[in-house]
Amino acid sequence: MSNVLEAFVRLSKMRMPTEELYWRTMNAWHPAVEKGFRIKMKTAPMPVRNVTAADTTRAYGEVLNIDLNATPIVHVAGTKGKGSTTAMTSQALLSGGMKVGTYTSPHLQRVEERVAVDGVPLDADVFLEAFHDVVDRLWTARAALEAKGLPPLPPFFQMMTLVAFGFFPRAGLDALVVEAGVGGRKDATNAVDNKLATVLTAISNDHLDVIGPGLEDVAREKLGICRPGIPLITPPQSFGLDDIIKAHAAAETAPLTVTRPTSDPRLENARLAHAAASTVLGHPPPVAPEGLTRHTPQGRFTVRQSGDCVYYIDGAHNGASMRHAMRWFESNEAPESSTLAFFCYPGKQLSAMLPILARPWGDVRVVVPTPKISPGCPMEALMDHDGAEGWSRELAGRVGRAMGRGGVGVGLEGVKGPVLVTGSLHLVGSVMSTLE
Repeated sequence: MSNVLEAFVRLSKMRMPTEELYWRTMNAWHPAVEKGFRIKMKTAPMPVRNVTAADTTRAYGEVLNIDLNATPIVHVAGTKGKGSTTAMTSQALLSGGMKVGTYTSPHLQRVEERVAVDGVPLDADVFLEAFHDVVDRLWTARAALEAKGLPPLPPFFQMMTLVAFGFFPRAGLDALVVEAGVGGRKDATNAVDNKLATVLTAISNDHLDVIGPGLEDVAREKLGICRPGIPLITPPQSFGLDDIIKAHAAAETAPLTVTRPTSDPRLENARLAHAAASTVLGHPPPVAPEGLTRHTPQGRFTVRQSGDCVYYIDGAHNGASMRHAMRWFESNEAPESSTLAFFCYPGKQLSAMLPILARPWGDVRVVVPTPKISPGCPMEALMDHDGAEGWSRELAGRVGRAMGRGGVGVGLEGVKGPVLVTGSLHLVGSVMSTLE
């Protein structure tokens, strides 16, 4: 078993994409995986069609004796701002005297960022101990898992959820703030039923291939985190979705709070967090919404300096978020004297983002953040897309470790002026790692 953890640590230092790290480590450990349980790097098989990640996570919890409902949660879902709202809600509850755990995704630099206590991510050793505990339970329960028709290893996100919820009861927490992964109803985090409040952030076009096809479908899927009688907090929604939310809240007899409108996305998220904390505490937290805006997570509206170069970093990866990111950048810098560093997965709303980024930039670098991401990504199609006219026809390559001291690296050598890094959380995490 110690060899498993040693492999996990060794591979993690190579900055390998985490899901590949997970499968490589587990493949070396569990013979059943080698015999065909792993179909593709990022996909674990489901024993029954139409069984959701919430269903299987709940089943794993039962077999492994991990009590997913041991600590009550504030559950956060949405399209825009759910990571920020999760972080701000944790801070608001902390200011009210509670001991708080946080579970978020994805991580930017290190996998242990996903699990935090009182706003501080777990140390690597503590995370690995929690990971080891779940691995040990999986091995011990392998016969019981097979009897229930469950794969010997859960998919990556479900594994991380089990690691987090296996650890939290040992930390003596009053409450958890949990960010849904994708969607809500089917998500692994929705295996938890012990909820203090649910929060639905702004909804827009994203993951339509998974939880769409329409925005109404997206809203209903995310509303699936609600529970009967449990308060629901949301901002005023666009696209005519308010009526759907009101009807769902009424059907669930869930008290509905709609926060005051604002054009500032950070203040909108802070008001949601403040309202959620007020619901849990029974009174407003000591910190006001305006004070909570300082607790935006890394990778959102983040500024870093390396040498003479200033990097504006925002992981916007849909049209609505990109509008906010571009407005933030232009309030500080002029694109014509700046560099755009951009990456986007195929299908990630290029049509919505590229027109927003279509500016007379001083330089444009389409950066592939890791060598494992570039195969199969038709970046040529990105370069030919409407809105990319005038962009360099060459890929800039991947962000490299050389970027550190001198402020440059593979893909970002010779950048001039300020740099806006955006389009992908993978790119954001890679740049932040190399800037450190």
